[in-house]
Amino acid sequence: MKTEKHTSARLLGTLFLSALAVSLAAAPSAAQTPAEGPEIDRPRVFLDAPGCDEAALRAEVGFVDWLDSPGGEHVLVTVRKQLRESGETEYTLTFEGRREFDGERQTLTALTAASASPEETRQALARSLKLGLMRYAGKTAVADRLSVSLQDKVKPTAVEDKWNFWVFSLNFSTYFNGERSYKTSMLNANAAASRVTPDWKLHFRLSGYVNRSSYLYDGGEIVSTSNSKYFSAMAAKSLNDHFSVGAFLEAYSSTYSNISFNLSPAPAVEYDLFPYSQCTKRQLRFLYRLNFRASRYMEETIYDKLRENLWNQSMSVTLELKEKWGTISTSLEGSNYLHDFSKNRLELSGEIVVRLFRGLRVNLYGSGSRIRDQLSLRKGEASLEEVLLRRRQLETSYSYYFSVGLSYNFGSTQSRVVNPRFGSGGQRISISM
Repeated sequence: MKTEKHTSARLLGTLFLSALAVSLAAAPSAAQTPAEGPEIDRPRVFLDAPGCDEAALRAEVGFVDWLDSPGGEHVLVTVRKQLRESGETEYTLTFEGRREFDGERQTLTALTAASASPEETRQALARSLKLGLMRYAGKTAVADRLSVSLQDKVKPTAVEDKWNFWVFSLNFSTYFNGERSYKTSMLNANAAASRVTPDWKLHFRLSGYVNRSSYLYDGGEIVSTSNSKYFSAMAAKSLNDHFSVGAFLEAYSSTYSNISFNLSPAPAVEYDLFPYSQCTKRQLRFLYRLNFRASRYMEETIYDKLRENLWNQSMSVTLELKEKWGTISTSLEGSNYLHDFSKNRLELSGEIVVRLFRGLRVNLYGSGSRIRDQLSLRKGEASLEEVLLRRRQLETSYSYYFSVGLSYNFGSTQSRVVNPRFGSGGQRISISM
């Protein structure tokens, strides 16, 4: 009996030690297994869409959490738009993953017609926004509550356009204004036609302007009239993703500039440092033009000319950048007459929109010109009426323009509700100088 009890005790002890050894061996393994972090319920998204109704777009997408300022987002969405020659607007939506989605990037486009209403534009942007955010939401807990459906079946047929991609526009405007001692009238009309394909870009424009003002002063009447007519044509042929060649043609007359008739054909070549396919994000274009100017003047110029045929050349450099911090666009152009290099002009213009922090944006625009090429100036002194009423172009060595504006948006970061009652409103401060 004792032997059996001792044997049973040794067996139980062996089993206990074996179980203890297995537990100790498993404990380190469990300790070394990293605990899984909490699953993301829905991605946090910051939307950067200047010029768009961001509140309405946020309201369209309810399966993400929208942030009012960048810094804690899982996805950064930037929307940039570009107006095509056809009148259509192309929107480029860029999605950049952050944090858990770092490195996940994609780009989508939305195209709206020239006649599209604000509602149709909003729907097109919202559709692309949903498509782009689905890939991120599909990796979060909210994916279990999402569904995808196909509205209709689209057959892959070739595009047939009865207009052959031509787009036409006609505009007419006039106004009449007056009082006892003053009255004025204006008439303005223009027509345009354009055709844009991947290989060719064609644009034609015809316009006319007439203005008449009369003033009663000291028993007499002062009458001021001015008119201008303008025609332009442009053709550009794409050679590759960086080079294009083409030509410009201009014909115009202007009483203000003392131009009875001016005809100016100009072959041109352009080089873009960046591929044209990246034009919605960045451009650095160099454009060279060689102009032949055949001019006929209404009155004798300060150089004793009534007509002359001259060669002129110009070179312009244009930089356009669209980044998450804002946009920048600047252009520098220089031109001169080949018969006299001292007859030249230098023009610089630029616009910068910078997002400073948390809803504060600053907008800067400026332009300036150094002028040494006023060949069409009338000979003789200008009368007081011509100066005050700007009926005659005067000699100058420069011109400039500058503007600055500030806008600040602040308030709730959680509201995604759109309520159109009583118009627009909210917490907003706008300062312009």
